[in-house]
Amino acid sequence: MNGVPIRRPGFDPDRQLRLDEKKKANILSTSTQYLSLSKNYFPLFKKILILLPIIC
Repeated sequence: MNGVPIRRPGFDPDRQLRLDEKKKANILSTSTQYLSLSKNYFPLFKKILILLPIIC
């Protein structure tokens, strides 16, 4: 039993750690999604930017 912290009701030290990890994972996944999206749409944006002065 020694070395094991006494758990108080409603207190979960690991919970905040898990939440932080989840947040980090979410941020990572969204940033990779944005990166892949921008890779796919960047040529399109470039074309639009090139065509914009011609159209206007």
